[in-house]
Amino acid sequence: MTARILLLTTTGGAFLNEALSQPGFRGRIAGVLSDRACGGLAAAARHRLPTRIIPERDNAAFSAALLAHAEAESADYLVTASFRRLLRAPLTGAYRDRLFNVHPSILPAFEGLNPIDQQLAVETRLVGSTVHVVDDSVDGGPIVQQSALVRAYDEDLGHLRHRLFELSVKGLLQLVAWLWEGRLTVTRAGVRIAGARFDDPSHAPAFDDPEARALALPWPWWERPGYEHLAPGRAPARQPAAAQ
Repeated sequence: MTARILLLTTTGGAFLNEALSQPGFRGRIAGVLSDRACGGLAAAARHRLPTRIIPERDNAAFSAALLAHAEAESADYLVTASFRRLLRAPLTGAYRDRLFNVHPSILPAFEGLNPIDQQLAVETRLVGSTVHVVDDSVDGGPIVQQSALVRAYDEDLGHLRHRLFELSVKGLLQLVAWLWEGRLTVTRAGVRIAGARFDDPSHAPAFDDPEARALALPWPWWERPGYEHLAPGRAPARQPAAAQ
């Protein structure tokens, strides 16, 4: 089984560039959308994927325009990646259980904006990433997959940020593989993945997509062209609050 999958981003230059550099993942993506010109769209264009800007500033109007576009494109699934907008009805209803997000924390801890910064600011020993269904709540939809990292007492914060970044890319690769293969089902009892394994204590369910399992990003990443903005001590640019 194959699926038509659209990605949504409002930032995500590095995030999407790393994911789209994987040929299997790239071949599963039908297009990338945003509400503005951003690094994620630039990455998609470099990888020769269709892109589109939906310039609506109001969340409800943006969601309605996105729904019209998704239906015109016969999209089976929508996946948000470094996306900083709240999606509204009727989109969330029309794409109920077909709209997903990768959130870089172990939900329900550190919901909302800037979850990596939230984790780095406290002394939690476990950090990680969550793939979840998007509903009308803020990061409260059913959980698809979670991964955890142990934070050492003396770990350099730049290195920890790197590990979280890599983990989120892996989660995106794995989510899209499960959708593409038709293995993911949302039930009343929660999300079920056909053939899923739970034999890896760090990743539940375990990653089984070859690209997700093999991904290992160079450290330090900021020495590569285009990644300087992620260097320790250089806070990511904050996006203006979106209209509600």
